[in-house]
Amino acid sequence: MSSYNNSIKFSLDIEDSNIIFEDYFYRIEHGIKQKIYQAVLIPPACPYCGSVSLVHVMRNICAKVRVEDREAIMNEFKQIHQQANKAAAVDVLHAFYAKWDKSYNHVIRNLKDIEPDLLVFYNYPKQIRASIYSTNMIEAFNNVIKRKAKPKAEFPTEQSLDTFIGIQAMSYNDRYFNRIHKGFGQV
Repeated sequence: MSSYNNSIKFSLDIEDSNIIFEDYFYRIEHGIKQKIYQAVLIPPACPYCGSVSLVHVMRNICAKVRVEDREAIMNEFKQIHQQANKAAAVDVLHAFYAKWDKSYNHVIRNLKDIEPDLLVFYNYPKQIRASIYSTNMIEAFNNVIKRKAKPKAEFPTEQSLDTFIGIQAMSYNDRYFNRIHKGFGQV
């Protein structure tokens, strides 16, 4: 699917690496069959702090380990975000590496690659860490955009898509302007 996505991006002159094309459908307009691509915006990391979502990392780990080991691995991995400070979390993470490296070398190698981004949320106050190590706020906003964009059959240009997303972001901000997310009021 990666080369398929790249060829679509090239033909549409889209350079954003966070846009992928999941599916397409056909529409007939004026007797001409047109292929309409369904694009999805994926957040690789939290745009505010650069942190990788531990929740998504845990889901990826679950998909790559044996069923009989999942519960033990997840219980140990959850200990990382429950530590009081970054140094303790690094110790727990390295103990996790040492224990599971022989059985799941590919999983540990992938974790080591993203380790600098994995614990970034420890740079922020404890009250807001739960909001940062998951991407729930970002996913909620993405769902709003998907729901609003679905009735629109297509966007004629990338500029019109940018304008649409900008309007949705401003509307979302206006709607939730007085809302204080969990922990941010204490900080």
